[in-house]
Amino acid sequence: VMLYLTVLALEFAPVALEHPLFSHPFFQGALRILKKLTIVLVIAGIVLSTLHQSSLGSLFLIAPYRAHPLWYSPIIYVLFFVTAVGLGLMTVSMESLLSGYFFRHKIPANLLGQLGKAAAWVLGLYAVLRLGDLAVRGQLGHAFDGSWQANLFWLEIALSAFLPIALMAIPAVR
Repeated sequence: VMLYLTVLALEFAPVALEHPLFSHPFFQGALRILKKLTIVLVIAGIVLSTLHQSSLGSLFLIAPYRAHPLWYSPIIYVLFFVTAVGLGLMTVSMESLLSGYFFRHKIPANLLGQLGKAAAWVLGLYAVLRLGDLAVRGQLGHAFDGSWQANLFWLEIALSAFLPIALMAIPAVR
């Protein structure tokens, strides 16, 4: 996680170093180096975020008895990663909308629409993986037993997959 945060800081540093406050030759040299390393840092950030997300999910694998069968899964690291991709797409969309509103610049609606479509597909994949995993493991019955865990499970699926998919299916919303 620290390595990932370091890479993120190095990726963001050129934005700060372009400020006139950092006009000293030392900072300008660092800026030139960081600009040359941009592609390497982006690749490192993608790889480390992938490892970060899947390792968070893998923590649940070491204690299967601590998680309810609706949430324990041998492919939980895949589920964590897929949800991170979907959330990343939606976060970029939200950031674009907010920055467009607050900084009064044109919102790239066509690009955001494409991100919305991609997010809907990714979240659809998540729903299929999530429900398919329960079915394959024979745990799907827990989702229909009327317990508070089952209700929370359906609330989670509705808020994290079904509702966003439905919203992104409407062109005006997208």
